[in-house]
Amino acid sequence: MLVTTVKAPSPLEPSPSQPDGLPVYPNLVADLLQVQVHPNDTVAHVLATCAGYAYERVDSARTKDGGSTFSETMARLGLEGNRCRIVADYVDGMLLWSTAFILQSQDGRIGILAYRGTEPTNLLNWFAVADIEPEEFKICVGNEQDPKNYFDVHAGFYRNTRATSDKIVEILRAALQPATNEGAVNILGERDRQVQPLERLYITGHSYGAAIASMMGIMLKNNARYRDIGQILHAVYTFGQPMIGSPALALACKRHEFLGRNVIRYVYRNDPVPRLPPSTSGHFAHYPEHELRYSRKWPWIESPASSQTNDLFIAPEALLGFVERQMWLLRHLHPQYSVVDHLPQNYIAALIPPGIRNEFGELPLP
Repeated sequence: MLVTTVKAPSPLEPSPSQPDGLPVYPNLVADLLQVQVHPNDTVAHVLATCAGYAYERVDSARTKDGGSTFSETMARLGLEGNRCRIVADYVDGMLLWSTAFILQSQDGRIGILAYRGTEPTNLLNWFAVADIEPEEFKICVGNEQDPKNYFDVHAGFYRNTRATSDKIVEILRAALQPATNEGAVNILGERDRQVQPLERLYITGHSYGAAIASMMGIMLKNNARYRDIGQILHAVYTFGQPMIGSPALALACKRHEFLGRNVIRYVYRNDPVPRLPPSTSGHFAHYPEHELRYSRKWPWIESPASSQTNDLFIAPEALLGFVERQMWLLRHLHPQYSVVDHLPQNYIAALIPPGIRNEFGELPLP
């Protein structure tokens, strides 16, 4: 297992083109601490950006003199001086390809756990997504002593969640400890008088990373070994997420006090991934029962959860959607699915609240 440490710059250098545009949210830590009801526009924008930049490669982060694009981007949003640890576990033969970014605000109070999504150039990563043996693993929702509370889950998503979960919990748990005369411990394992114990955790991810984020949320709220971390988990936001388990699991999560209210899913236009796995692979369903969907303009509208596709040719049709966007002669075809709509930058751009700057400190064009 690889654990990489990075730190964001502080104080933040303003954007030359928009000297007054950074940070995007001047009081972001306070904003994230005060949110009580989800979905929240600021949280959605911040976590969509987290999920998108979690595609940064670990080897790239290690060569930047202690910095990373992920950490620096979150500093521009408002988490200046943040600390970040990247936990990654790759076992090709087991189809394990799990990468998590753990970010902590400079004062220690806010934590964000972001999972990297499917890597388009990594064939083994795609195999992990397709590894769908729902009968092989079960996950608990509710009382762990009751066998009726265990439900079938997607084997590939479960393995990749478990691959890094214990190390992630170990890092977060250290940051939960009460402060002493020498201060609290941050996620880097350092004791600092300027740091307070971790108070609130958000989890996010896009695509494959969204599925792992959702699975981790269930585990933190239902596994007795993770109860201390589960108590500070405030919300899970996912973008372009595939289904992770059986309809029975979805129903149990819907009825769960936390999971039914604080897990928020976003779907951009004709993104095909929320319709996966296909019904030919087994019976899967989403939770919660509604998702927030973007059509062509703000705001995102609540709609019924995406259902499983029974189309064996969803991948070719999704690729046709990409070609259709590039060639004006084909734009009249309007395929049902488009791989372009799955790209993380679409989610980030569509979730910027009106009047708010993007991660570069620039106002989007109207």
